[in-house]
Amino acid sequence: MEIIRLAKKYILPFIGYGGATASLIYLIFKFFGQIEPETKTIISLFFLLALYIIIDNVFLRYKWWRKQKYTSVFKDINRGFAKLHELARLDNPNPESIHNNLRNTCNSLSDVFSKVSEKECGVCIKILGQNEEDDDLIVKTLCRDKQSRHRNQDSGYVHKVSDNTDFDNIIKNAEAPGNRYYFNNYLPFSWTYKNSRFEQANISEPQNYFEAFKNWPLDYKSTIVVPICPGLDKPIKSTLIAGFLCVDSNSYSAFTKVDLEVLRGVADGLYNTIDSMYDTLTQDMAIEVQEDANLEE
Repeated sequence: MEIIRLAKKYILPFIGYGGATASLIYLIFKFFGQIEPETKTIISLFFLLALYIIIDNVFLRYKWWRKQKYTSVFKDINRGFAKLHELARLDNPNPESIHNNLRNTCNSLSDVFSKVSEKECGVCIKILGQNEEDDDLIVKTLCRDKQSRHRNQDSGYVHKVSDNTDFDNIIKNAEAPGNRYYFNNYLPFSWTYKNSRFEQANISEPQNYFEAFKNWPLDYKSTIVVPICPGLDKPIKSTLIAGFLCVDSNSYSAFTKVDLEVLRGVADGLYNTIDSMYDTLTQDMAIEVQEDANLEE
């Protein structure tokens, strides 16, 4: 069944579009020398137009194929939100219940993005806090989906926001909702990308593009990071950002802007849960709770 699905999606369209292009090229080369110069110009323009239509059709087919997959993953998205609503209905939930429900939310989102992109995707929730030693903003991983739990954990290492391009960019754009996210499908080729894991002894930062392409040290090459904060389209204070919702993949070009909007919507729905239980969530995370994290705008 998998072979049939791949054939319908990739092989048959490729044969069809390739055959149409090859036929056009054959006809032009076969009769091009036998026609008048004026006609050659018309035929050349016709060929370019036909080639554009074929390429545009391939692009539209890809976009349609990806978007229509979302119709089959609403169940997974709803399951993720159901876990959040379940938390809201609990009286004085203990940390274990909170973490279990948030992990299940990550699992549901991982299933969604993996099905839509047809690539293995990891999802995690990170909490934003302050370092007790120097008051710098830091992030710590609260939970991950079951597929990415094997990844290198914090292990006591302090991950400063300023040492991470994605988190730092979001904090700086808190008042600019149109830029309040990080989206990158080609991380190894983003020479200005910073990640605090590059500073760890067992992970070295690539020194050139070739090294980055061959020995990229992180577990992912594509990522979307959005803030867990109230409101999608209104300016906010950076102190209202409680954490970050992240999805990533070890494949290139794993995500689209549609995925970004889905993730932003989930993060907005996640905010009330994280905000109301912030103190409980950070009890065992060795970070100082921001005093104004619960302030209304």
